[in-house]
Amino acid sequence: MPFLTRPATEADRAAIRDLTRHTFSWGDYVMRNWDEWMADPAGTMLVAVDTEDIAIGLTRISMLSSTEAWVQATRVHQEHRRQGMAHQLVDEAIEWARDRGATVARLVIEGWNSASIGHVERLGFRKVSDWMMAERGVGDSSPVPEGNGGQRVRGAERLRPAPGAEADPAFMSWQRSPLARAARGLFPPRGWRWRALEVDDLRESARASEFLTGRPGWAIGGVSNDTFEVRWVETSPDDAYDLARSLVDAASDHPVERLEAKLVDVDWLTQAFRRVGCKLSGLHVFERAINRPVE
Repeated sequence: MPFLTRPATEADRAAIRDLTRHTFSWGDYVMRNWDEWMADPAGTMLVAVDTEDIAIGLTRISMLSSTEAWVQATRVHQEHRRQGMAHQLVDEAIEWARDRGATVARLVIEGWNSASIGHVERLGFRKVSDWMMAERGVGDSSPVPEGNGGQRVRGAERLRPAPGAEADPAFMSWQRSPLARAARGLFPPRGWRWRALEVDDLRESARASEFLTGRPGWAIGGVSNDTFEVRWVETSPDDAYDLARSLVDAASDHPVERLEAKLVDVDWLTQAFRRVGCKLSGLHVFERAINRPVE
């Protein structure tokens, strides 16, 4: 029997807080984003409810472009698991996106989470690209690299804000590169969401002084709270290490505690960030085609 579902309302806040309290060892990100998600006209949260209209399941979907949807935060109360609730919620969320023009839905899962990987594959998603989260401290939180006597030496290469005029050559270079092929043309514009990169993303980043350039290549990176986030790079095997060092230096120029870089999992790129002291953890982006209804 199908579960009763509806869009989430503010009245669901307490039930969703209880539902997500112990999702991971550190808690969950749902309540941190609740207010933003509730106010987002480009997305919706669907809840499954019991006979007393109490939320016992949740999923979130949003439109990242006119044709790309992003699924996240699918949660089911432990007493109602293995009954098809998650499948129903995701299917209904995808119907919502289909009605708004989406032709593909995507999501991301960390590499260690084999249970969730198996689950989304049963929901019809297939893996399309592998990524790495590269992280390291900077400033007072910086690890001490080997062999430098405890003092990090800045690299010779420096990055500077790129003008918007560099967007086209950078985009064309990336389109021809193994990085774009491995990424399937995707990048994470903000947070843990991936969509197709467009040249206008580079132009917009240039306007925000987050499109960076230097001899080793290009990057999109900027400050978010206590973190310098790198969301896109274009470089070569010979220059990857110099670009990674330059990004650590760029992060160190800001009052942040750490560097985070979401990197497509190409060995020479991820190894370059490992060499500059980053810890790496795997991510997988999955997608599901959304068929248009027959008119």
